[in-house]
Amino acid sequence: HETEADVIGLKMMAKAGFNPQDAVELWKRMAKQGGSRPPEFLSTHPSEATRIKKLESLMGQMMPLYEQAKKSGARPDC
Repeated sequence: HETEADVIGLKMMAKAGFNPQDAVELWKRMAKQGGSRPPEFLSTHPSEATRIKKLESLMGQMMPLYEQAKKSGARPDC
């Protein structure tokens, strides 16, 4: 469910005019925070490394959505 939510969130942010590459940077920062975590196979959430790899693999699909949103005038201001 977490991976599906990440994909949907990435698509929504791209369509809203947010750069989807920022999601990768967010998870890289989260990974640097450290802390103890259970092994991924015992967790209900994917590891940061797995999330980053999946998000990066989706950029080819998401960047065109982002570019289209920008061409349509989407300029998030938050």
